Amino acid sequence: MAAPKQIHGVKKKIRKKKPRNKPILEPGATDSLQDSSLIRALGSPDRDTRERGLQLLTAWLETHEDVSEHDILRLWKGLYFCFWHSDLITVQTALAERLAGLIVNLSPRVALAYFRGFVQTMRREWAGIDQHRMNKYLVLVRKVYAAALMRLERSKWDPDVVERYCVVLEDDVLAMPTANDLGAGFAYFVCDIAVEEMVKAGEASGAGKRQLKGRTVVALLQPFIEGMVATKNKILLTRLYTGVFAEVARNAAERAKPFDSVDVVGLAEDLFARGSDRDTRAPNRKYMYEASSKLELAAKQLKQGEDSGDRQSSRKAKPGNPKAGKSKDENAKVEREKSKKKQTASPEKVEAAREKKRSEKRATALGSPIEIDIQASKPKKKKTKRASSDGELTRSGEKSRKQATRHGQAADKKTSERPPLRKSVRINLKKNLVRRIGEAPYPENVRTPPTSKPRGSALKVMGATNKGRSSVKRSLKMIM
Repeated sequence: MAAPKQIHGVKKKIRKKKPRNKPILEPGATDSLQDSSLIRALGSPDRDTRERGLQLLTAWLETHEDVSEHDILRLWKGLYFCFWHSDLITVQTALAERLAGLIVNLSPRVALAYFRGFVQTMRREWAGIDQHRMNKYLVLVRKVYAAALMRLERSKWDPDVVERYCVVLEDDVLAMPTANDLGAGFAYFVCDIAVEEMVKAGEASGAGKRQLKGRTVVALLQPFIEGMVATKNKILLTRLYTGVFAEVARNAAERAKPFDSVDVVGLAEDLFARGSDRDTRAPNRKYMYEASSKLELAAKQLKQGEDSGDRQSSRKAKPGNPKAGKSKDENAKVEREKSKKKQTASPEKVEAAREKKRSEKRATALGSPIEIDIQASKPKKKKTKRASSDGELTRSGEKSRKQATRHGQAADKKTSERPPLRKSVRINLKKNLVRRIGEAPYPENVRTPPTSKPRGSALKVMGATNKGRSSVKRSLKMIM
């Protein structure tokens, strides 16, 4: 009991007020969503109340086979603020996995409605997320997208189910009319994580019907192709190119698991055909052509890798290959012995081989075959003796004339092949007239009149030389 308090000479007993535990969740709250007690419990700042609301929400969704769009949007409004109040990284990650995991365990219709409600809510509320809470909502988006792929895997990648989820992405995420749309950042982030989550789903998928195959990957990429065709948002176009199709080309070239079975050439042709359509806008067409060329380049790299692999396997299997069947150490020894033999070769032979290569290059440049004598390429001493007889002089003269004609023909060929030379003009600014501040102007007979047409460069005017300057000085003295 509390101590009595005296007020105006009268003692009164003060009683403590007992906290009233007014339940937010009423007994029949889970039967229907006409009452908003469940949504208020999900958005409550009290952790225990939010936990009870999540438990009742899970039970309510699992017992229903179909949910209206209005009810799902109301539920996601409460779940949005439920995630808003969560603190600490471990708690946020666990709650994100818990909310995303509901897609896997619900019935097909409820799971699709749940995914659509999440997408519409995030697009509507994206502009209201502050910088302190943005990271945890990015984690939630990644977890929900990964859970949607897991749901498609459980349905054994049924084409109809895949198409329904792709329609949600196309209509509610990538249908961005302009960059002023408040939910544009949500679409940018989905473009950044889509291929990465597909790679993870392909690595985690099992064998048989649950394996993520190439045609299913192409179906999952269709919303992004439609978004690239229809959007007027330049930033979204850039994100679609860099975040989706450039990553698809890179993973295909690296033979990542889900993209190793994708028909890259067919995907490139599809992008090119959609880009060349008459109704496609010019900026969109440019990005689609770039994406198509990127995919074609990845296809060429794949083909070159296959050809090089076949060549290496044929070399290993070839019986005449000296390196076949040997270890790396033995092959290294053989290479060392070859290099030693090259080093021990005589310098005369090495010089002769180099001269032979040089002469062959000259012959190919001139376009005429020249016979090369290796012995003649050795340097010879100059003869100091003169020829004694006239016959020897005439013979040597004929030889020199023949050599001159041959060299002349070669020179003509070289000059005919070379491009015409341009005339080089040098301009010396030191020899031009310069008028300093405070000095008197030059006389009219020194300055070039505007009507005259000087030869050569216009900068080379009369009086540019030292002689001209001295005459200018004399004329100035006469004037003064």
